[in-house]
Amino acid sequence: MAYASRLAWLVPFLAAGCGVELTEPQSVPYVAVIELAEFSDTFQDYGAALVRADLTGDGFDELLIGSPATAPTDFGVVLVCALETFEVIGALFPWTDPEDGTAHHEEFGRSIAAGDWNHDGWIDVAVGDPRCDLPGAESAGEVWYYPGPVDAAYFVRLRAETPAAGARFGATLAQGDFDGDGWLDLAVAAPGDGAGGSGECLTCLYGPDFTRSETRDAGDAGSPFGVALAALPAASASDATQPLLAGAPMASDGSRAAGGAFAFRADGDPQRLDPSNPSDAGFGAALELGDFSARGARQLAVLANAGGGALYLYDACQLGAPRRIALPAPFAHRGGAPICRLTDVSRDGADELVLLSADRDDPAGLVFSPGHGAAHLRLDFAAAAALVADLDADGVDELLLSTPTSFTPGGSYAYLRIVDFTWQEVVKTTDAQRPRLVIPGVTAQPPPLRQR
Repeated sequence: MAYASRLAWLVPFLAAGCGVELTEPQSVPYVAVIELAEFSDTFQDYGAALVRADLTGDGFDELLIGSPATAPTDFGVVLVCALETFEVIGALFPWTDPEDGTAHHEEFGRSIAAGDWNHDGWIDVAVGDPRCDLPGAESAGEVWYYPGPVDAAYFVRLRAETPAAGARFGATLAQGDFDGDGWLDLAVAAPGDGAGGSGECLTCLYGPDFTRSETRDAGDAGSPFGVALAALPAASASDATQPLLAGAPMASDGSRAAGGAFAFRADGDPQRLDPSNPSDAGFGAALELGDFSARGARQLAVLANAGGGALYLYDACQLGAPRRIALPAPFAHRGGAPICRLTDVSRDGADELVLLSADRDDPAGLVFSPGHGAAHLRLDFAAAAALVADLDADGVDELLLSTPTSFTPGGSYAYLRIVDFTWQEVVKTTDAQRPRLVIPGVTAQPPPLRQR
């Protein structure tokens, strides 16, 4: 399994004439990329979404694999697998009645969320079905809610207050306590289809039973609206309300469509975030939370993936005075590429960001901590979804990446891959030569997986 690396921040060197002495690292990463699973048919877009949750209540997480259909006449499916063995133990799919007036469930599984919304001790699952046709509204979309213990035959179908053609309700999901009442809530975006419709909105369905809801129209945010969602930390210990942030990468600033991100609180108008550099665009295409600057505080990363290409880092509570980091050139200009937090793989005290692919021609990569500048590790395959888990019980998280059918050349079989990081001591040459780092080649042998 080949990979390309540019770990410039690891290579010891002395910056001539700058008066700064750089300390050699004592260890280097050994990066193994393991082809874990291959899906042997092309009828489903396996791996469009990945979520982990303990659905069975046995203390071990299951892996939910969102798999829309590759043809508009078929149905999407969500596979439920044991995370330790990757054995398929169940599936969720849209049960439909020919007389209910709905069709086009090929996008079922495009988005997934899991949480205990009703506080009964069982994990519930929400599955987006954004291309679903509703009576009089093509591609209005809906969400299928499966209360735990999850049974594919027992569900509730959730829809927008006013379904609109082309709205694609359910394309993006997020969860948090958006009204501060102690119950987990579900946020559902209807980003639109980019055709300038009127159904773009963001809906909060409030727990525990989703009978109460609130809808925010896109307003001047444009379409698509809410292609990325994030539940921000509560402002204080006395107020548990979490602001909900929605990305709108085509929002206009009055002169150009540079993009924006809108923070909705319990009341009042949203706070808008915009790119500070006039060369950036696509701001709000992806959002993620983590400690990306080794300060011990949560930060918000906002991707501006067009124009020059940059990441903006905000204090996740104050949302002020962002820091801009230019993206490495291979990772700029990716419409719709999501990002995922990876916990401090570079051992510098800060989390890293994984920038995924926007299409089959974009390789996935790890954009390392902002302190490392443009240093990164780029994989030679596309990856549309990711999750982080300690798959081999070694105390270190691995990265699980999916390459769905639509992201493989020619639409061939889909893949799940593990990216495993371990650390080894630096191997040096003689004193007469400049110190070098040795990074072993990549192995295709999987690590031992934890058994139940």
